[in-house]
Amino acid sequence: MKNISIIKIIAAAVISFLFLSPFAAFGQSSNAGSLITNDSRAADNFIITVKIPQSTPAGDKIYISGGHEKMGNWKGAGAELVKISEFTYRFGARLEKDCEIEFKFTRGDFSKVEKDFKGHEIPNRKLFFNFEAGENKIDCAVEAWADIGGASGNASPGTPQITGDFDFIKNFKSKILGNERDIIVLLPPSYKYETGRKKSLKRYPVLYMHDGNNLFDPNTSFQGVDWSVDEACDKLYKESSINEMIVVAVYNTSERMSEYTPFKDPVHGGGDGDKYLGFLIEELMPHINLKYRTLTDAKNTAIGGSSLGGLISLYACAKRSDKFSRTIVMSPSIWWAGGKIIDFVASARLDDSKTKIWLDMGRAEGEEGLSYARRFNSEFNKKYPGFKSYCYKEFPDAPHNETAWRARITLPLKYMFAKIK
Repeated sequence: MKNISIIKIIAAAVISFLFLSPFAAFGQSSNAGSLITNDSRAADNFIITVKIPQSTPAGDKIYISGGHEKMGNWKGAGAELVKISEFTYRFGARLEKDCEIEFKFTRGDFSKVEKDFKGHEIPNRKLFFNFEAGENKIDCAVEAWADIGGASGNASPGTPQITGDFDFIKNFKSKILGNERDIIVLLPPSYKYETGRKKSLKRYPVLYMHDGNNLFDPNTSFQGVDWSVDEACDKLYKESSINEMIVVAVYNTSERMSEYTPFKDPVHGGGDGDKYLGFLIEELMPHINLKYRTLTDAKNTAIGGSSLGGLISLYACAKRSDKFSRTIVMSPSIWWAGGKIIDFVASARLDDSKTKIWLDMGRAEGEEGLSYARRFNSEFNKKYPGFKSYCYKEFPDAPHNETAWRARITLPLKYMFAKIK
């Protein structure tokens, strides 16, 4: 009995030790494990410090926006920075693999994006994150903001430098979207031609293009590189390769992602594409048709763009073939909303005698984008076998940027507006 009592005492002591001691149950090695469990947030290994202009309004928040989920995937208010001293902010994140990242700084949206000290567009900032290197640090400085300016005291680069005759429509208002934007109307060489005292009454087809600020002038372009649509048209006119047209370049706004997406994406949001089409069809097109000598029927009206601009162009052509008969779709974001545009176009009952489509992709644009484009092409050919006015092309080594689109813009222009010789 005495031995049994001793055993009970020892057992009770062991149990008490196991439950009351925070570390004994796992030994000394569990002490480190406990620390890892309690501190679920690993140390930042990617740190960016940025100095901002002293002209920045007090109280404004500073954001970094870029092509990574930690930077908001190019949302205007991507990731808010932490203020560490007056006019100095910090971004920190934990990344787990090597990657190349492009980014810019904003004050909440792209109407307040960073510019150079003259107020001109700058290329995206680029860096390569090296996971094996451990802590990656970079220091940056914002020279000016789009809405404030820097050394010149004016953020606006002024009238764009464009080859050919054009009109610059400032602050065109939309009641449908509740905002305003600039519009550039590029006129063909013969538009203002006069024979004696009688002005030409010739009318022209119209090409509406999105991201209009990226099309003609590097000073207004998102990455500091424009598409040179004006120079491409001028070249093709001189070669007598295409018929003359009016190009309407519609600037984007801070709501670009929402306006250029016809469906809501579960991750990125958006989905105001129908409102944007309403703006084009009900507000902008009547203004253009009233002010300029246009051919107003769908047969002579085209729409085009790249990336999300390509997506909304494809959607517009499928949904409103009564307004747009031709569409230039370059590097489209088919992946948006899980590729919903694929089924939408398949169910649109397109007629190859009324609809003409150019769709292209660069093979250096990433596996996801390329695979969705190929899936669209495959499904389109299944749904519309023998569709005569459809062209799909891939370009080796072509990335997803203005430089690549600039290099090949003449091809869709010739496909859409070629002169019949």
